[in-house]
Amino acid sequence: METLFTGLQTNYKTDEGNLFVFSSIHEFSREWPDGLPEATVRYVISGHEQYYLNGETVRVDCGKFLLVNKSQPHNAYMPYTSERASGFCVAIHNSMLNDVYHNNVVSDISLLDNPFTTTKKEFDFYDGIYEPSDTVNRYLSSLESKLNVVTGVVAVAQDELFFNIAERLLISQTLIRKKVSSIKASKHSTRQELYKRIAKAKRILDEENGNELPVAKIAAMVALSEFHFYRTFKQIHNVTPHQYRIKRRLQSAREKLYSTNIPVTQVSLESGFADVQSFSKAFRKEFSVSPLCFRHAGRSMLYSSAGTLF
Repeated sequence: METLFTGLQTNYKTDEGNLFVFSSIHEFSREWPDGLPEATVRYVISGHEQYYLNGETVRVDCGKFLLVNKSQPHNAYMPYTSERASGFCVAIHNSMLNDVYHNNVVSDISLLDNPFTTTKKEFDFYDGIYEPSDTVNRYLSSLESKLNVVTGVVAVAQDELFFNIAERLLISQTLIRKKVSSIKASKHSTRQELYKRIAKAKRILDEENGNELPVAKIAAMVALSEFHFYRTFKQIHNVTPHQYRIKRRLQSAREKLYSTNIPVTQVSLESGFADVQSFSKAFRKEFSVSPLCFRHAGRSMLYSSAGTLF
């Protein structure tokens, strides 16, 4: 693939090898056949970015990020669009990851007695797309208001920036490992593979946009039997695929009720419910308030000095 770039890009690199790159692009294509020397986080502020990783195309929408392991082959392919896609890429050097990791696993006494001793661990992260609820993602989104889109500089001290991302990245991976350990399989390698397949299935569910596929078809797309998919999905996410769909519909409906004047009946239909009665019942069960009361409460808080609803 020929390297192609149209847009704006700025970057800065620390002496320790950490890298921050801001980009605002119309088009971008590039291959990394041997991967990059450090683990990278690619966060999208607006638009979307598209990559080819682990044998499949992945689309990273705004408010999400893609995590790629060091030395992991991948490429980017973003054809020309009139509106720019903007975001930033952060590379964390392995020495900093080890420093943060060491300080979290070693006792305070050992840190005092041997302040300059560190581990020499190679980190194998769960690469893929991460949701806004992830602890790393929440921090990355907070950087948007501190980012100068002309210079690409973030109004945060460099060490603080990279240490915060490194620490949250390790916390996030610990939480994922707990989910992996909840999968009922005899081998760790099997649990890891099942987690990756369920992550792909969840991404399919997240990208349905009203065109819902049969659960059996999604299971087949990730090479699992329907029951195996159902059981493993519930072990990881504590809800069935169907329940997860309902939760996503209700979250979408909540956003519409809060930010638009669309009638409740129309919101219920657009959210995939057969009628307003079943929608109201499911909404009240999920959020402990009726859709209409939620809308009124949200609006009153929006125009008050108390703050926003979320």
